[in-house]
Parts: sequence; structure tokens; C-alpha cells
Amino acid sequence: MRALLLIAASSFAILAGHWKRLALVDPITRSGNSLALARFFRLKGREAFTGSLFLLDIDGFAKVNSNLSYAAGDGILSAVVTRLAICLGKSAKIFRYKYGDEFLAIVEGGTLFRGDKAKQRFLTDLQRNAFFLPGIDHSINISVSIGHLFIDRGYLSDSSIIDRLEDKLRESKKRPVSKRNIENRGRDAEVSENMLANYRR
Repeated sequence: MRALLLIAASSFAILAGHWKRLALVDPITRSGNSLALARFFRLKGREAFTGSLFLLDIDGFAKVNSNLSYAAGDGILSAVVTRLAICLGKSAKIFRYKYGDEFLAIVEGGTLFRGDKAKQRFLTDLQRNAFFLPGIDHSINISVSIGHLFIDRGYLSDSSIIDRLEDKLRESKKRPVSKRNIENRGRDAEVSENMLANYRR
């Protein structure tokens, strides 16, 4: 009987740990959620931090849900997180932020130059490589706005950091997004500035 109780207690502890981890994960993108972000800032806030913070917003994301489907929107969100993780490196921590189409990424260490290079690498990847989703018979091009803030021995508990990062994102949104043309079913679809999911059915 005692052995059974020990097994049950152990199983419960394992399940509790599993559910606790799931509570910190966004179910769609598998990135950290708002609880995970708050936990990270709480744990790291009192330590001197050097590294890059990136705040990303997918331009015109609502058009994907309305013109394609919510499933396609979920696919785009997951694909963007995957590409962002690849471009920023294994040490990057990515969290879904505030609104559904915004993400905050944190990379500890490095320099301002390295952070800017990683940002450019991600933007270049989006420009050169369209998205292909199951059930969609054409490619999808997207544009994003992304703000980058490098911190040198600062503290994440400083409330001004998020304000400064959001200012960087607003600055990025003011810059024009290059027009793109994609072809689908033999017809051209002109992509206007700051527009997502530019396609022809």
C-alpha cells in the first residue's frame, strides 16, 4: 500500500510539473506566453543584464484571418516564431506579447552590432522566402515591423525599458515596407506597403 502511495505521489508531482510548464507556453506558437514573460522579468529583473530585446509586430495580420482562415493565421504565427528563433539563435527566448500578432524576443549577451545583424538576417529571410501552408494553394508573403533595443549592463526591472522598446517598434512602423509582387495561378498580386498575406486566390 505504501509503495502504491509513493508511486501515486510521484506521478502527481510529475503531472503537476508538466501542467506548470504548459501554463507558461502559448498553445499555438509554443513560445512563452505572458505569464512566462512576467516570470522571466521577475527572475532576471534584479540582475545586471547585457543583451538585445526585439519587439516584433506582424503588419496587417488581421487580413490573414479574414481573407484566408484562422487556421492559416495560426500557421503564420508559428512559422514566424520558428524563423525568428533560427535567425536569433538557440539562446533566444521568445514570448507572445500583448496582442496576438506581437512577439518579444530576448537574447542575452552579444553586442549592438550583433543584434542589428540578427534583426537584418530575419527581415531578409522574410523578404526572400514566402510561406507555404497546408491547404493553401499559393504562397503568402508577409512584412513585419521590429524594434531592437540593446542593453549594456542594465536592469530589466527598469520599467522604462519596455517603453523604450515599444518606441523602437513605433519607429520601425514609420519606415515604408518595400512593395512586393507575387504570382499565383498565373496572375500578379501587387503587395502594398505594410500589408500582410498579399496574395491572389
